[in-house]
Amino acid sequence: MSEYKINLVDGIKPLEKIENIEEKTRSRKSFSRIFFRFAIVFLVIVIFFSTNTIFSGNGAITNLGKLSFWEGVARLTFKHDKILKGELNDRINILLLGIGGKAHPGPYLTDTIILVSIKPSEQKIALLSIPRDLYVPIRNYSWRKVNEAYLLGLSRDEGGELPTKTIENILDLSIPYWVVIDFSAFEELIDFLGGIDVYVERSFVDNQFPTVDFKYRVVSFEKGWQKMDGKTALDYARSRHGNNNEGTDFARARRQQKVILAIMKKIKQEDILEQPRKIFKIYNIFSKKIDTNINFSESIKLAKILKHIPEKNINRYVFDTNFLYPEITKNGVYILKTKTGDFSELANFAKNVFEEKTITKEIQKSRETEKAKLIVLNGTYISGLAKRTKIRLEKEGFKILKIGNAPKRGYKENIIYNLTNKNANKLKKLLNDAETKTNLPKDLEVYSNCDFLIILGENRQ
Repeated sequence: MSEYKINLVDGIKPLEKIENIEEKTRSRKSFSRIFFRFAIVFLVIVIFFSTNTIFSGNGAITNLGKLSFWEGVARLTFKHDKILKGELNDRINILLLGIGGKAHPGPYLTDTIILVSIKPSEQKIALLSIPRDLYVPIRNYSWRKVNEAYLLGLSRDEGGELPTKTIENILDLSIPYWVVIDFSAFEELIDFLGGIDVYVERSFVDNQFPTVDFKYRVVSFEKGWQKMDGKTALDYARSRHGNNNEGTDFARARRQQKVILAIMKKIKQEDILEQPRKIFKIYNIFSKKIDTNINFSESIKLAKILKHIPEKNINRYVFDTNFLYPEITKNGVYILKTKTGDFSELANFAKNVFEEKTITKEIQKSRETEKAKLIVLNGTYISGLAKRTKIRLEKEGFKILKIGNAPKRGYKENIIYNLTNKNANKLKKLLNDAETKTNLPKDLEVYSNCDFLIILGENRQ
């Protein structure tokens, strides 16, 4: 590929051309491929040892035949288990990135972005999907959609490092590992596994599913358990324009998580990790369609950890409208911004992803805010104050029923009338620690059809 134009957002100088992306990534991948070929030699040796067909006697080599496959590999390659980055802190973070590849439009945009966190001590996994349209600062490129970071990284020989650093910065987390996978690898893997079982939450039809020749076709799914081959599963995971509330990237992120978990479940059911010949087949599927900074010894340790994690200990989350709101830039680009104006809420959620009570509280707080209905009245003579406040509060997730002027003017401080006993802490913070009252004076009783009535004063913020 000789040229690829990036989607532009406000005020960003276009990147006109990226020369020969495949060529630029070859040097990075060459070491990885050499390393894996070297590793395969050890895997072949373990096959012989674990089948006990070549050696006999009572030595250490013979005893390897009594070990599990992964134990055999570990014994042959390392004296001790590899300590993974983050393992001593009981949290291993891996950024999983999915790209369409050369057969799809925008082949190097990461339309799947999932933070995979593992808590070894409790045998737990958390999957946290990050929407591709999230508007973030990317090193050396100012603000962009987060799904452009991998493509931009390729142009600077950074590959998966740039999106990983980007996510690290917004979530304030250390993410030592990253994996970039071409979607077509999942299709081949699912077919190799004989298909996967996925529960479709609700029926939907997508009339605008893109084809490789830049046209459209129709895909549809019925509610209930479905046996999916690779192509069907990929359609299910990638559909973006379905009806019945399945046309959002948030819904698609949840479907992608379901497919990944279904693959993991099938691999575990088939005991693939104890069958070297099948592992070789999976290696052949992924070897040319994966880029990662996880080395062989680390992958062995990860496999051993993941093998023992029960399905009930896998939790799935998506950063959705509880935390984000959509905006169209002046150039007509759809982006997602945080309601708080920074990434602190996202970072707090990610930090506590294994603390169920904290997570539930954070989600509930966001949902309560989103449901709150407000009336905003200007209690000053400052022109346009109510309108500016309305725009600000809508970005925070509040629904504004009405704005206008208060019956009286001359208010010095903001006042919040809490009429339905909802949590007003966020409003108080946004309105300069406004005084909170519960009883409306007679001249304001006409505005009682809301959760909060706000009177804006001169000492506003």
